[in-house]
Amino acid sequence: KMASRKLALLLFTVLALLELSSAFHRNPLQETNMRNGKIGGDLGLQQPPSRVSVNMVDVLWNYVGVTPNNASHSRTILNNACSRGFTFVRFAAVAYWPIQLKQAYLANTSWWWEQVDLFLHDAEAAGCVLMPTLWWNNFVFSDVQGESFQSLFVEGSKSRTVLFDFVTETVKHMGKSRAVVAWELWNELNLFVDENMTGNTFGCAPGMGTPAVRTQADNVSTDDLIALQRDLSAAIRANDPLKRPLSSGSSIPRVDAEHLRASYHAARRDKTPDNRSQFLKNLIDTNQFVDWVSIHMYSNGDNMRWNYTDPLGAGLLREVALMASNYLRKPLYLGEFGDAAPGPRTYSRNILQVLAQPDVAVCAPLSTIWIWEFYQSSPTQASDYSLIPGRDDDFIHTMQAFNQRSA
Repeated sequence: KMASRKLALLLFTVLALLELSSAFHRNPLQETNMRNGKIGGDLGLQQPPSRVSVNMVDVLWNYVGVTPNNASHSRTILNNACSRGFTFVRFAAVAYWPIQLKQAYLANTSWWWEQVDLFLHDAEAAGCVLMPTLWWNNFVFSDVQGESFQSLFVEGSKSRTVLFDFVTETVKHMGKSRAVVAWELWNELNLFVDENMTGNTFGCAPGMGTPAVRTQADNVSTDDLIALQRDLSAAIRANDPLKRPLSSGSSIPRVDAEHLRASYHAARRDKTPDNRSQFLKNLIDTNQFVDWVSIHMYSNGDNMRWNYTDPLGAGLLREVALMASNYLRKPLYLGEFGDAAPGPRTYSRNILQVLAQPDVAVCAPLSTIWIWEFYQSSPTQASDYSLIPGRDDDFIHTMQAFNQRSA
């Protein structure tokens, strides 16, 4: 009897190890989402949008008087994009600078929601669907309260209170619109964790309500981010009866993300490049409480990690898409990519070629290019990366053809 028990235990252990091993090597085309019984790249939307669409960070800002443009301009760009089939719009749902947040929202909340309602009406009329990014400038809620960045991660702080109040009110209000199909927590918060912010001036513009320089009190960790993602996601779901899917809004993990995380409390941060296993651990840990695995990618040296030598990042993008499906059972959302200058747009064309690959098409069903008709500083001078109808029709037609082939 003892021998038979040992044999049964041995067989059970072998089978378990085989199952564990196969879980790390399955074809994502054969994977099913543990949550809803669908492919790991399923977005969880009733009507999936076109596979490549657009960012319009400023489309709400134009209604609330914090840009060089106005609501009429937003109506134009909404119609320009959505009439061309780029119907999924990622945008900032909150003002960028503390002084703007104070003047446009905190000091006149009823007026803010009136402008939001005008925007939602116009987006619906243009046939667009929307994903509000609920927190864009990572420092805006702490700066507007005159507190450190760390305070956002402390229960009961003024900064955390205004953040959660804004997020829950936005979800309740914008959630009434049929145009809103998903929520996004933040914009690239993962790029600001585990660093020593002492003496850093990132996001500092004292005339716009920020401090002149960051300090050690602005240091936050990956573990802080994970806890905040958990709490924000719970607050959003509690206030959204439709339980729309959530994107993190994170960028692709930094080359040294896990080494920085491990050395957060050290006198000097460890910037050793991560291997694949460390990258995957970071990707899993920082996407626990969301439905879409968000990354942002641009053409730079960060794409040349592991054995990849192409700064365009074709191989890296494909591998991360498969990771999201295989290990997280979630779709990859490429929230930002693009070329700074008009012309051939070599990088963006390269990205579309990767997204067209059959296995990647399953795992990465949605992407939004940076950025559609963006006039950040002037009502007539387009900002870098902008896609402008008339000027950039060749690449716009390439995007349309990609969507038609993917339909």
